[in-house]
Amino acid sequence: MRHPATSADDFHCIELMVGTRDVGALYYKVCHRCRIGYVGKLSINEEYQGLGLGSSVLAAAHEEAPAPDYCWWTSHQDGSAQPFWQLIGSRTGAGYQFATESICPHVGE
Repeated sequence: MRHPATSADDFHCIELMVGTRDVGALYYKVCHRCRIGYVGKLSINEEYQGLGLGSSVLAAAHEEAPAPDYCWWTSHQDGSAQPFWQLIGSRTGAGYQFATESICPHVGE
């Protein structure tokens, strides 16, 4: 279920549902002027990890800001998630590097 941002400072949200159960969510921002996407948080319930849900929800976000035309960044992620981000970055060509400083003056992390 998509929840678009209501202002430039808000995150878009895509909720992941399995039946009526909420199993995760993606919070992200897009700046079309700077051609970047920024993942604030991606969370998948532990019992649903490794099933492709994270890849699927990121693909949905890429419909709005497709790689390689857009470079995607991520907020600080748990160390155990690093292999996931490296794999997604190599599959999509989107980068998904950790943003150590402000990457865009328009999205305000």
